[in-house]
Amino acid sequence: MGNADALNRTLFIADNLPILRGIDSESVDLIATDPPFNKGVKAFEGIVTAGTDKEGRKVSYKDIWTWGDVQSEWAENIKDDHPNLHSVIQAANAAAGEDMGAFLCWLAVRVLEMHRILKPTGSMYLHIDHTAHAYAKAMMDAVFGRENFRNAITWERIQGAGKTSQHGYRNYGSSTDTILYYVKSRAYLFNMDAVSKAYTDVSKRFNLSDNNGRYYRRSPFRPPGLGERPNLCFEWRGFTPPHKSGWVGNQSFLDALYENGDIEFANGTVYRKQRPKSGMPLNNIWTDLPQVGGDESTGYPTQKPLALYERIVKASSNEGNLVLDPFAGCATTCVAAERLGRRWIAIDINKEAKGVVLDRLGKESQLPQGTQSWNRAIRVKTKAPKRTDDGAEAAPELTLVSPRPKAPRLTARQLRERLVLADGMKCQGCGWAPHHEEYLEVDHRVPKSREGRDDMRNRVLLCSPCNGAKGNKLTLAELRARRIREDRMADKSWDTGWYERTGRFG
Repeated sequence: MGNADALNRTLFIADNLPILRGIDSESVDLIATDPPFNKGVKAFEGIVTAGTDKEGRKVSYKDIWTWGDVQSEWAENIKDDHPNLHSVIQAANAAAGEDMGAFLCWLAVRVLEMHRILKPTGSMYLHIDHTAHAYAKAMMDAVFGRENFRNAITWERIQGAGKTSQHGYRNYGSSTDTILYYVKSRAYLFNMDAVSKAYTDVSKRFNLSDNNGRYYRRSPFRPPGLGERPNLCFEWRGFTPPHKSGWVGNQSFLDALYENGDIEFANGTVYRKQRPKSGMPLNNIWTDLPQVGGDESTGYPTQKPLALYERIVKASSNEGNLVLDPFAGCATTCVAAERLGRRWIAIDINKEAKGVVLDRLGKESQLPQGTQSWNRAIRVKTKAPKRTDDGAEAAPELTLVSPRPKAPRLTARQLRERLVLADGMKCQGCGWAPHHEEYLEVDHRVPKSREGRDDMRNRVLLCSPCNGAKGNKLTLAELRARRIREDRMADKSWDTGWYERTGRFG
């Protein structure tokens, strides 16, 4: 049993990064979360007070970041361990400004951990608004893989024209948010029947009928745009497919349709009878959800409807599965999970979250317990859990840059200065000596792909061409040998004997 199994109904009041790092790998079934958005109103650091809820508690959240909020080792290790993700952050920084780059870096280190703790059958839903969703999409592609993107759900949060202005309309109203839906692997769980919309008028769409009920006619042939399928091109009951894409299935599949009464021969051709299932499959435009109001409202400025997260929980988890919300806010995900028989873990940095969670579960859980009973049932913790999987990683975690194990953390500038003092103002690959240290990049002597450590003794300064040539496969000694062999040494008189004798090249 992993440590996450013992955390059901646990609310962590803390920064979610250390909590996420303390959860066992591949132990969570669903992550559904609504992180603070990067609104871009003004730059400030720290958490700001946004108002009070119905009980008079202060409600705080953050909606913009600066690089002062981002620890230097996050950026350094993303650059080292996740180069594609680093490129996305750089692009956001250049295209949308430093606050967007800082926000993505802050969010990315957390999403990396979320990806690690998801089961192979798991899914993640990331709620984001129009100011950041394009950059968040690129960030999620870099972490989860583009092939694991399933959909961008557009949810109508304001019904009507959206925000207005006293000066007249000069733009379309903003009334939607985006929910980015990703999965861990192709083995992901999805329950479409659980969230299908009921047909309001079956007779209108399924306007034909037989002894088995209502149906409408649909071709049993695959559309020609799906490509050629020679194995599906065969004669069946005197008919052949009109296109090289073939039938929708093999002969036994067609025979089964015929035996069930789901094939019709008419007008010189063959039809498949399409019958109504449990409901109409849901698409990615959600305009049918109620707005927050009445007893459901907590006064929290970014509260989302309970029906929204109940839909997500139904679609991507089963009863007894574990649901996580790392940005719990006013506990909408927790309440949805509890009402639907799922286990859950919640994390929020605000101390006020405890009261909100207890109040909502007591009122909205549909269980015969009041707030006092929930006060005993829910565990509130501030310290991170301890992993029980021996730190085994399903995906690489970010690590810390330090001059030696358990030493104080160094900023990128401090690390470069120490390396200049130790090895001189030279590229340790080709010997090129720039006029300023900023032209030298920090890399590993022995790459991490070959079990190189992240401490100071395994760090080295390289020029950009040498850093690119070395990549994540060559040791520094192998890079030096290649540069000599290629006759690309910038300083051919550079004596490397000391390095080779002392093993500094790894």
